[in-house]
Amino acid sequence: MEVIAQLTDGGKHFMGLLYFAGSQTTKTKMGHAKNDPDAKELKRLNTRVLASLDAAKLRAQKHEPTYMKDWLAHLEHRTAAMGDKTLQGASKVSHQ
Repeated sequence: MEVIAQLTDGGKHFMGLLYFAGSQTTKTKMGHAKNDPDAKELKRLNTRVLASLDAAKLRAQKHEPTYMKDWLAHLEHRTAAMGDKTLQGASKVSHQ
C-alpha cells in the first residue's frame, strides 16, 4: 500500500494515475487505473528480484536449510546494505 500511496497525488488530475483502459475514464475504470513505475524503478525492482533469486539459488546449491525467519533476516540485511529501508510493522496507509 505504501508504494501506491507514493505513486498517487490527490492534487493532480486523476490523482496522477497515468494509464487507463480507453481514452475517457469512468469510476469503474479508475478501479483498474495504473501508475506503473518508470524504467529506472523497474530496473531497480528487477535487480532486487534477481538478487533474491540468486541468493535463494546459492542456499539451495549448498543444501542450506532456510526457514522464513532466516530468509526475512537475510532480506532485511541486504536491503539495508543497499541503502534502502524496510517497512517496520503494519502498513500505515488508511482510507482517510
